[in-house]
Amino acid sequence: MRLTALATPLLLASASFAGSPQSRAPHRRAQHTDVCANIDADLVFPDVIIDGKAYVAGQIDIGLCVSQVTVFVGHYNVTEAAVKVVGKDKVESTVVAMIKKAGVECSYPQHAKPSVTHGDACDFVCTDGFLAMPTKNPTSCQCPPHLMVCDGKCGHYHLDCHKAAPPSRRRSEPKCAEGLTMCGVPDATWGQAYKCTNITSDSFTCGGCVKSSPFGSSSTSGVNCHDIPNVDDVTCKGSSCFVNTCKSGFMITPANDGCIPRSEKNFSRGSPAPNADAILASTTEPGHGLKVARDGPSEAIAQAYNIDGTYVSRSSPASGVISYLLSTGNGDSKPKVLAGIPADSVVSRTFAPLKGLNMGVVTSSSKALG
Repeated sequence: MRLTALATPLLLASASFAGSPQSRAPHRRAQHTDVCANIDADLVFPDVIIDGKAYVAGQIDIGLCVSQVTVFVGHYNVTEAAVKVVGKDKVESTVVAMIKKAGVECSYPQHAKPSVTHGDACDFVCTDGFLAMPTKNPTSCQCPPHLMVCDGKCGHYHLDCHKAAPPSRRRSEPKCAEGLTMCGVPDATWGQAYKCTNITSDSFTCGGCVKSSPFGSSSTSGVNCHDIPNVDDVTCKGSSCFVNTCKSGFMITPANDGCIPRSEKNFSRGSPAPNADAILASTTEPGHGLKVARDGPSEAIAQAYNIDGTYVSRSSPASGVISYLLSTGNGDSKPKVLAGIPADSVVSRTFAPLKGLNMGVVTSSSKALG
């Protein structure tokens, strides 16, 4: 009863307002609120046990508001699958609870609808031909002075707007503020299908749009920097992805544009034979073949050690002879020490046939070890 009593005068007021010629002033009404959040969590139903565990429908990774839940549940693969198991009402209530737990309350102007972005859960876009004002950090949706409002829509109308043709799509297309580019929103199946972004600094649309805008034309030459494999923290600088940190086990490329596996410093038993460059560029510890001293750019010198680290032999720096350690690989713990092989020969030959090789590193020394 109370709701009906309140709705009746509102409907009468709307009818009288629509029936009169509209002024060119901004179309203002009361703002509306919503609760929105960027959700990145599993959709879990603790009270639904399957195979002895709480039912997990899958992961939800999306920006969403409470007002959008009903439509969302019917158009998202994870929630659609959950509906078949627990029912639509339970899925909707669970998603709403997830939003309220992680979200914030947002206030929107009239003719605006929520458009959650990664940087702003309360972001919005204007509808019905209205434009976001001011263009930078907008707070309202207004009808420009050269247009009119008719039946709640902003466009080109005669004073008798009910007999006028509706505004053309081109005239009512939204526009972005100066310095921003309109890009399509990937995987947008409901709500806002575009956003205004700075392609020189937005890490999700770095260098250009990832998806073309539904209005006009836009380049899709951009990339989502967060799609770089094994990246942990990344930014967009001057329209190029810039990797700040990588996940464990990976290191940043010299150009800061990707992550590569960390290289092993030691050659272990059974690993592929290293090439000459790798041999000369690495180091080993005692007990892993050759222990090397680097004192200067002179003749080659190397010390061979047993597996337990005890000294075996040393080469003559004058002759450029290299001693290296080769385990037999047949259970014999006593290693063989081979000496008298010229340095050039060691570097040039392949070590692939030598199974079980524990190889050290050849470096230079300016003097013999005492």
